[in-house]
Amino acid sequence: MRHLTAALAGALALASLAPAWANDQYQGTLKDNGRPVTVTLAIDAGAGLGKKAGTVRFAGQWACGFDLEFNGEEKQVSTYSLDGSGAGRCGPLTLGYLQSQRGPDGLKVQLYTQSNKLAYSLTLVPPGK
Repeated sequence: MRHLTAALAGALALASLAPAWANDQYQGTLKDNGRPVTVTLAIDAGAGLGKKAGTVRFAGQWACGFDLEFNGEEKQVSTYSLDGSGAGRCGPLTLGYLQSQRGPDGLKVQLYTQSNKLAYSLTLVPPGK
């Protein structure tokens, strides 16, 4: 009985921490030569500078993605390094970065190449919206 009580107490403690661990989830579509590519983004708003802060994934024929490392925020624009080597259509974004800003329509996202060239701009919204 004591083991069950301890297990339940531990589960309740973890459940109370879950919102602190939960990522903000967003989804949307970018156009690649007129073809839609589904984009999903998970951001840990509590991630510290230089820490892993989420992921960005591209579905369909792209089938690739990156981990995000938080680089800071300036004037309500958050910047994240794209970590990992992007395969296929993600290749041009390798060593690039992502900037995001909350807006009235959702999360405005811009993806840049390593040479600071804007590659894609899109708006993502929480799932179900």
